[in-house]
Amino acid sequence: MKAALFAFFLFLLLPGPASADQGQVTLGNGKTVAWPPQIGKPYPELELKDGAGKLVKLADFRGKVIIVEPVGMTCPACNAFSGGKEKGGFKNNPVQPDLDAIEKFFPQYTGVSLHDPRIVFVQVLLYNLQMQGTTQDDAALWAEHFGLDKSPNTYVLAGGPELVGPASYALIPGFQLIDRDFVLRSDATGDNPKESIWTDLLPKVPQLLKEVRIEEPGKISQSMTVEEAYKAIPHNKTRFDPATATMSADEKAFLDAFFTLSDLAVAERVETQAALRSKGQAAGNYDEILRRLKGLGVPPKLKTAYGLVVEAVEEQRAYLDSLKNGTAFDAAAPLVEDSHQKLTQAYGELMRIYPSENSHNRQAFFDHLCALDFK
Repeated sequence: MKAALFAFFLFLLLPGPASADQGQVTLGNGKTVAWPPQIGKPYPELELKDGAGKLVKLADFRGKVIIVEPVGMTCPACNAFSGGKEKGGFKNNPVQPDLDAIEKFFPQYTGVSLHDPRIVFVQVLLYNLQMQGTTQDDAALWAEHFGLDKSPNTYVLAGGPELVGPASYALIPGFQLIDRDFVLRSDATGDNPKESIWTDLLPKVPQLLKEVRIEEPGKISQSMTVEEAYKAIPHNKTRFDPATATMSADEKAFLDAFFTLSDLAVAERVETQAALRSKGQAAGNYDEILRRLKGLGVPPKLKTAYGLVVEAVEEQRAYLDSLKNGTAFDAAAPLVEDSHQKLTQAYGELMRIYPSENSHNRQAFFDHLCALDFK
């Protein structure tokens, strides 16, 4: 019943829904971003003005859990979520009945306040009363009407004319949830949302608040950094360089994130082995590393190599778990050998896919995967 509330809003002058394909838009500052946002991918780095004319960069909130609400100023659900039940609709626009402000129901479903300092709430105004792009003045008046300018962790931003279009229309009404690494983790937007705000999006908030985030430069919470792990093996470290890569933009972004996570698995494996030798306590981040690896959006061309590496890491983790019983490390153990074979195959697959890639990145393919290998 509650999920169906998203379907009730009034946008008579707008075009039909957008496809799920991700395109690009150029913002008012000249920066081009992917649009619309997609689950499992970094959120578009929007840079938009608030009601005071200040440029707000969403990526600056990295490290916090971010809730984004795309807003149409005539939308009854948007008016309700903003507090229309108590404040009335903006400029007397209709308010969806029996739907409270997000501020009211947020604690009920998450156990925390929307004003928790670990959370940032962002409304992106996409359409004004004339069904056109919004301005700084629109943001100021909307925030003032609903009292959204009173909380230090709430931002009302003007989308501008650049974000007007079918892809933005399809996002209204609803919410999106971004994790502390600035990756979209839940999408409950539009009249036919991919996920439910009540059973999917909101319950994920406390989970994301507890998650360990990837710290730069390439560290979760290991006492051993990636650089220290490479020195301990020892192994040469050639970092994949997306700026010079000759592949598609999606493939560059994926491999950059993919090799960052594979390097974290290198550090986890080296640290775990050291802890086992000294009878100490390993960091225990394999679950988090594997979860993030499995959450990546994989370009079709890279699915085979990706699958091989994920399976190799799972086998390494299983083998290290078996050593907790006091078994000595055995380079010929089946799980060790299987992991080695999969990483070798993954390297061969990358070299096959990118025969014309520059020598630096081809060396990076080898160094990243060879460092991950037990052998």
